[in-house]
Amino acid sequence: MNLNIKDAKAADVCFALSNKTRRKILAIVSVFDKLSISALAAQLAQTEAGTSYNVSVLERAGLIRAKYKPGRHGVAKTISLAIKTLIIHFKEEPKEGDAT
Repeated sequence: MNLNIKDAKAADVCFALSNKTRRKILAIVSVFDKLSISALAAQLAQTEAGTSYNVSVLERAGLIRAKYKPGRHGVAKTISLAIKTLIIHFKEEPKEGDAT
């Protein structure tokens, strides 16, 4: 994912990454792909509600994706990484012919 710091999406990504728990979620999901919310909550020693909130922030930022499938108690949500690389550009690249 390539973003310019001026893009609205960059604000979502920066907000998502500003939280230690959400960064930990990304680290866990990068190792254990397709985790359920309950399995992730257990690894974080957090409630499922708190984990689900943090997952939704990461999902809104486009950093993880969720899939829904029928589970024992309704619908089960599994998550995986949506991207492998994130680059945020802070300075616009000069256009060809522009003076530097």
